[in-house]
Amino acid sequence: MIAKIVKGQNFKGAIDYITDIYGKDKQKKGARLIYHSSGIPPNADNRMMAMLMDSYARKGDHNLGEPVRHFILSFSRWDSPKLTDELMTRIWLEFLTRMGYKDTENILARHKSAKNPHMHGLTTRVDSKGNVVSDSFEEGRAARVALELTQKYGLHISSGKVDVSRDRLRGKDKAKYKIYDAICAAKEKTETWKGFEDELAKDDIKMKLHVNNVTGKILGVSFSTEGFSFSGRQIDKSMTLAKLSEKYGDFIEIVHENVREHYEEKREAYLHRLPMSEYFTALRTTKTFDDIYPNGVPKLKLPSVRTAIGDSMYDKLVDQGDLIPSKDGNSDFVPLAVLLFVILTPYQPQLSVGGGGGGQSSGWGKKDDDDERWKFKFNMSVLHSKSKKPQYKPKR
Repeated sequence: MIAKIVKGQNFKGAIDYITDIYGKDKQKKGARLIYHSSGIPPNADNRMMAMLMDSYARKGDHNLGEPVRHFILSFSRWDSPKLTDELMTRIWLEFLTRMGYKDTENILARHKSAKNPHMHGLTTRVDSKGNVVSDSFEEGRAARVALELTQKYGLHISSGKVDVSRDRLRGKDKAKYKIYDAICAAKEKTETWKGFEDELAKDDIKMKLHVNNVTGKILGVSFSTEGFSFSGRQIDKSMTLAKLSEKYGDFIEIVHENVREHYEEKREAYLHRLPMSEYFTALRTTKTFDDIYPNGVPKLKLPSVRTAIGDSMYDKLVDQGDLIPSKDGNSDFVPLAVLLFVILTPYQPQLSVGGGGGGQSSGWGKKDDDDERWKFKFNMSVLHSKSKKPQYKPKR
């Protein structure tokens, strides 16, 4: 069971809504009152009920701006067979008591809905003695009480977003659940970040990584579609960057191992091209990847995105909507290819000409250096592997 609270000033409007007096809402077709408190006459019409509840709300020394409390209690469709009028009334009265509305005038309407059985209850915030019922932390209390009653009466405990009726959603909520469903499906089908991103793109969903240009840290992940954008946590706690990294791997580690594989392949190819008279000397003097990074994955402070990709490319991606700067200018939301490009940048001084790879003795001449590292950057941008240490075998 899920509880929602609507606060208001007008009893007549609220009563008309929950009873669907004008019959305009097909979703509430068949709405009917199943309970009213002792202060409400059985045959009272909506106007009379509103006048009575308004008079009860005026008791005491107070000046409430929103005396109306409208609670919507929604159940899982799996509970439909057991939801008699008597059970729903019992749950409603116990809900009111636990929420602090123990001695208030109230009514309860049941709405007909096969997909989403629910009821609308209306009460005043003033009890029979003129005391105002506290609304402090009301939303949190309502959620807690709803869960307690769900457990007490053996109702279906929702598995979360799975039980939400998609066809009833509109606007931002519709976009959010579209992303949620697409991510769930993509996680089942894919094993790499690139595959994950491509799968989401099939549903017109873009993934961006949040990079802090000041600290050089990757802060999180966001998803957007149909003009709406959400952080991974806003979609679901299982869809944060940390949780997704558990499945697909850490970006820094993935790049490190891919750089290792590329470097070692280039080193071996260089050595095997040498005549035997030069081979053993070069074998001793040409550093291995582990010589350059003896402590494993380095603690990198990433350069700013603009510095890494250059002003021209940065401005182009912004114009295309593929890169979104933050409002304060201290961070950027970038696609996967750009993030991997940025992570790769700190490796260049170590592995290019004159770096830790042994300068010209690495066999990477100026042309090779330019061509190969740009080609490598492109290959990195379509990363297909997770962070797994490759195994090398001698080619000799």
